[in-house]
Amino acid sequence: MLAGYARGKVYDAERTPVEFFQAMLRAGFHFGPTGSGKLRGNFAVVAEGLGLWIDQDNHAGASGLNLLARYTWATRGRWRPLVIGGAGLLYSNVRIPDGETQRNFTPQIGAGIQYLHEPRLAITAEYRYHHLSNKGATDTNPGINSHLVLVGFSWFR
Repeated sequence: MLAGYARGKVYDAERTPVEFFQAMLRAGFHFGPTGSGKLRGNFAVVAEGLGLWIDQDNHAGASGLNLLARYTWATRGRWRPLVIGGAGLLYSNVRIPDGETQRNFTPQIGAGIQYLHEPRLAITAEYRYHHLSNKGATDTNPGINSHLVLVGFSWFR
């Protein structure tokens, strides 16, 4: 489970600032230990169901699904760095950005760190460069680029 805040800009003529708040539930499948030496870690495929509130001229609520790949390094201590990337689909109750579409595509890439509080419980912090656009469904398609910061926890089976 993760929650976060993002600040970015709509890539329109005014470079309109935008903020959003996001909460998500994440489920992943780990493929087991991979690599050796300093590259030893775990590769996972991750699905995230999310809810989003966007602060724009016309406030928006949205929900969606992200499909991501994540690699977490298996360090000797409790701190585990990670990289994550992928894309998702987002459906909103109003057009995002204002005047565009209610269906958007969300490619994203980022990095983070996990702290293993217990062998099966980790506290996670992530940064993602997040893009939101309709992928050319309208003539203008300004899109939103933002910096998303997430915190949460993970439970491992």
